[in-house]
This record gives sequence, structure tokens and C-alpha cells, in this order.
Amino acid sequence: WERPNWFSDKPGDVAHESFQRTNWFDPVAREVECVTNRVALADLSVFSKFEVTGPGTADFLETLGANRPPARGRVGLIHALTPAGGVVSEFSVARLADDAAYLNSAAAAEEMDHDLLTAHAAKHDVRLRNVTEEIGVIGLMGPQSRSVLASFSDADLGTGFPWLSVREITVAGVTLRAMRVSYVGELGWELHARAADLPGHPEGAGAVGPVSAAPLGSASVLAISYAYVMMMGGEGLTQASRVAILNANYIAARLEGAFEILFKGPTGRVAHECIIDTRPFEASAGITVEDIAKRLMDSGFHAPTMSWPVAGTLMVEPTESESLAELDRFCDAMLSIREEIRAVEDGRSDPANNPLKHAPHTMADLVGEWDRPYSREQGVFPAGAPRTDKYWPPVNRVDNAFGDRHLVCVCPPMEDYALAAE
Repeated sequence: WERPNWFSDKPGDVAHESFQRTNWFDPVAREVECVTNRVALADLSVFSKFEVTGPGTADFLETLGANRPPARGRVGLIHALTPAGGVVSEFSVARLADDAAYLNSAAAAEEMDHDLLTAHAAKHDVRLRNVTEEIGVIGLMGPQSRSVLASFSDADLGTGFPWLSVREITVAGVTLRAMRVSYVGELGWELHARAADLPGHPEGAGAVGPVSAAPLGSASVLAISYAYVMMMGGEGLTQASRVAILNANYIAARLEGAFEILFKGPTGRVAHECIIDTRPFEASAGITVEDIAKRLMDSGFHAPTMSWPVAGTLMVEPTESESLAELDRFCDAMLSIREEIRAVEDGRSDPANNPLKHAPHTMADLVGEWDRPYSREQGVFPAGAPRTDKYWPPVNRVDNAFGDRHLVCVCPPMEDYALAAE
């Protein structure tokens, strides 16, 4: 399945990237306005799709995950769990009958979820089918979606079709599975139909002509991934995976005792990601995960993934590309940060006036007036910070939420670049 990013109203139009408003700004704005005030279509066929049938369906759903399965004719979420209680996948489940269910999951997780469901199905009296290629999905969303759908269907689309329910209805002569769900926050339906009954490509088979896009997509989308796989080869990819897992466990071992490491296996090891739990420090010292992320900038590190998959944590994914010296530099910085937190916990540092709360420190801080209770050296050259080629953050702490909601372009106009080039 191909996913178009936006639809132009000009034949032959292509995206023009810029720091200013591009030629796709207005078309995307029109799409947003349609969904918000009128109605819009979205191709959701990329979902992974599975059907479960048989007398053991109820037990299959009851033991699949943490959530209670939906009743017949209803739609709900089930989170499949790991043996340790973590979430391994999420399924939208439509209960078609007592002995039948229809499951949707992420497009990228099709093979993984198929393996997971196959192993689970083996324990129950059910039949599992992967119908991802057989079924396409159209999302009809927006405040006018009911009136549009009603013009093509005699089905009860009012009180008889409540939120989070599933019905088999006929739309424009095509019998399909309609789910009363929408991911845009407005009234809407997902229409799940046989792929042969949905719009196709003019050069391919199908009863309906094309609406948009093409079957082949962009030839350059996977160029980097393809080149990496081909150049590394099977042996190289295996070794890279070994080193990535080794690096993550090296970090976990060096930080043991200073930080709690989440999601360790029965042997105390982690996978290729090391998740550091920083949540206790907010209670013990008023230090947040954001304070730690900003302080890492003083040591020359872009902070690891923050608050995902667990809010208030740092997910470190060193991959196979980091040297031992770089891993040690990061660990030195994290251990130094832990000592700075401990100083606040012990009352040796002011809870509001310490290196973590003032981070990141700029060059202007170094050369300007200094009235802080810790030294300039501690502020700008913490453990792990290189002395010869240090990266200096251009500004101090910013209000992230305000910036996310008030985007401002400070770039020079394109004419200035043209003049510079001349």
C-alpha cells in the first residue's frame, strides 16, 4: 500500500521544500478544514488485518492481552503483553460474533503480529487468517460524514450505530464491514471492504478506477536501508546486532546502582535499548527527566529519547556505531548527573539553583557575570564534556510547550540566499 502525503490541485505539481511556507501548505490546510468542518476520505488500507474464527474465539481474546474483549457487535482495544507485563502490540478488535473476531494492528507490525497471533492461536480452538492483502479500508471522517454515507446506504447510521460498534452494511451496492471509529476526533466510520471492490490502478484489475496514488510508490524511499543491508550482508548484520545489544548492556551495567534500569529480562539483561528510570528523582530532589536531558547538553550529548515508551524515563539506544570511549563518556556524564542529584537530596545544593536547573549553560554564561553557588567549571565542563571541541548550546532553557504551539520562522528570505549564491 502507498501512503500519499498530500494532494495537489495542480497537474504535475511536486513538493518544494523550504523553511518558509511551501506549496503544500494550502492543500494540507484545505484537508484539515474539510475534516474539521465538513468531511474527508482517508485511505487506511495499510493496517495489518487478521480474522479469528472458531469455538475458542472467546478464550483466545480473553487471554490475548490485558484489556477486556469487546462484546458482540462492539469494537475495543486489546494490548498484547510480554511475559514481564510490558506491551508488545496493540490490536483494535471488532467482535463480529461469539465465534468470530476481526483484528487490526500497525502496518509495520504485520509479520511480528502474525507470529504472535499464530502462537496464541495454537493454544485455542480457532482458525487464524491474515487478510491484510484481501481487505482495504477507507476512512470517512468529519461532522458531515453521516449525511454523506447515508446518501449511499440504507443502513441505520444514527442511534442504532453507536460509537465503537461494528456492523455489516451495504454502501453503493458493496457489502462491507463498517466500524464506527475515527482517529481525528470527529464523527466518522472505517469502511473495510474486499480490495477488489475498492478503487485501484488503471493498469491493474479491479471494478473501480483509481482515486489517487499508484501501486509502486517512490523508488528512493528505501535506498538507505537497502544499501545498508546489502553492504553489511548477513554476517555483518548479525555482528551489528550483537554489538548493539552489548553496548546497551554495557551502559546498563555501568549505571547499575545509580539509576534503576527498566524491562530487564530474567538474567538481568536488556535488549538493544536501555531504559533509565529517572522518575524517583522528582520526588527526592525535584529533578525531572527534562532537567537531566538539558544537563546532558552541557556534556555534548543530544539527549536520548525522553518519556518514551515510559513517561519520565530516558531510552538509550547506543546502536552498533558507538565506540567504547563514547559509551564511557556518556556513562561518566550520567554518573556525574546522579551525584549532582544526590547533592540536592542531601541538602548540599539549592533545589532551585543548581547545575541541573540552570542547564544547559551557554558561552555567554561562561564569559558573563557569574553569581551561582557552583563554579563555572562545574557548570560548563561537567564530566564527559570535551575540553577541545565542546558543543556550546546557543541558548539556555526554553519553554518547549510554548515553542511547539507558536512556530516562528526566523530564517532570512529566500532572496538573501540567492544573492549570497551570486
